[in-house]
Amino acid sequence: MTKATEAKEKTEQAEKDEKSDLAEIEDLMNESLNGIKVEKVTDQNPGVLEMEENAENTYLINSIEDLIFLAYDVTNGNNYEGKTVKLELSLDFNSSKSYVDPFRTDYEKYGYNGSLKESINENGFIPIGKVEQDKYGGEKENLFSGTFDGNYNVIYNLKIAEDINITNQYYGIAMFSYNYGDIKNLGLEDASITINSNADKYGSIAMLIGENHGNIDNCYTTGIVIGNTSNYAINIGGIVGSNAGGIKQSYNLADINAIYDKNDNPLIEIRIGGIVGVNETNGQLINVYNIGEITGNISYEENINTCNIIGGISGKNLGSIKNAYSVGNIISKKGINNRIGSIVGLIFESKGEENCYYLENTVQMSNEENVLCIVGEEKTSEQMKESKFLEELNSGNETNIWKIETNMNNGYPVLYWQ
Repeated sequence: MTKATEAKEKTEQAEKDEKSDLAEIEDLMNESLNGIKVEKVTDQNPGVLEMEENAENTYLINSIEDLIFLAYDVTNGNNYEGKTVKLELSLDFNSSKSYVDPFRTDYEKYGYNGSLKESINENGFIPIGKVEQDKYGGEKENLFSGTFDGNYNVIYNLKIAEDINITNQYYGIAMFSYNYGDIKNLGLEDASITINSNADKYGSIAMLIGENHGNIDNCYTTGIVIGNTSNYAINIGGIVGSNAGGIKQSYNLADINAIYDKNDNPLIEIRIGGIVGVNETNGQLINVYNIGEITGNISYEENINTCNIIGGISGKNLGSIKNAYSVGNIISKKGINNRIGSIVGLIFESKGEENCYYLENTVQMSNEENVLCIVGEEKTSEQMKESKFLEELNSGNETNIWKIETNMNNGYPVLYWQ
């Protein structure tokens, strides 16, 4: 080894050590400020999903690099049908502890240029799965169809930020763009989803799943979702944008904002809900609740062709909702002909809304020409914290699903698994 080569290696190692020291200080500061503390990953094969010992077809997520590989693998055709992917520990996109090497620069093929952690923090995570249009005009669906078990771990600070400018193609944006499998036992905390769309087909935006045709159990979301469209309808939800599957024992604490900023289009619906933007004909929502604030904003007051459809649980409901409550504010800013409700904003040949409750005085309408959709039973804050209300929520279940913990959720009922 020449002296020049040796000196270069020493310089590079010193730079790496300095970056590691700064990252450690940054992690300590974030932990102190945000109260988020995760374990340092010990993944021996980052970007390779190792199989769980003595568990056939069960693959493990041990680092952010593994999560990136899963997204890449599904988007490129591996749907994981018949297989389970398990999250082994909580991960934080903002913490160097969740990366084997946060400074690696060899992830271009996965869509990340430059230093990995910095690239994700600036440009966001690339979702799991995608629908692509082939050269013949057909659609190629690369979707997750397996089981994702969060193992009651949390993914912190998921960020997705995209500008959508596609034509003749629908889209789904969330951690999982589309799901035909089972997602369970997973929390997304302090997530940030920001989508600006000029697409000419509808889009479905959320934190966990853009468009769901599978099952979701024991999941929750916190943070903020922002959807801004200037051309076509969008579905925006805290957990799911468009739901044609089942969502059970799950809740949303995230705030949701939808904006439509054009004045000359034909009739466009902006469907916004705490759990789902639209609950499709086959969609089932059972034992769910919403705390997040939901806001729809049409930029032009005189726009009669576009309406917000806003609900605490689901914006538009064609499916079924059972054992649900919402206490989040429902706000409509500008626009006329909006459809607003504390549980759902619009019912269209639904399968029914059963055992649903909402907090009084949560709906704020921009003008008298908006239409209020009254579904469920109104309660005061005091009533929703009483044991009688707990009995009412549990009356639709064979076993008790709900409980009250006075030190959780501001005294409102929570799910037994929380």
